Amino acid sequence: MKKEIFNKYVDRVCHILDMDEDTLFSRTKKRESVDGRLLLYYLCHKRDMNIVYIQKHMLNRGLNISRSSIYNGIDRAGRMISNDKDYKKTIKDLQDGI
Repeated sequence: MKKEIFNKYVDRVCHILDMDEDTLFSRTKKRESVDGRLLLYYLCHKRDMNIVYIQKHMLNRGLNISRSSIYNGIDRAGRMISNDKDYKKTIKDLQDGI
């Protein structure tokens, strides 16, 4: 069940940011990829997905990411939501319907 939610969020994040999944799950630190991953971590966390499961799903997609990086990403996305109305709207749009 959580894998389906993860996959739906992957599709929506890629669509909203106009990127492909390979870019989202690449090791690059380009802003586009980083922002996409932060959104993905945050959305999954808000759906009560355990950090270990997020990490597992990321690894299944080819990206080995530490738990601390996921925690930091969730925290960073939360700060961005607090400071940016557009980012907050994007999160709401991504959550709708899932």
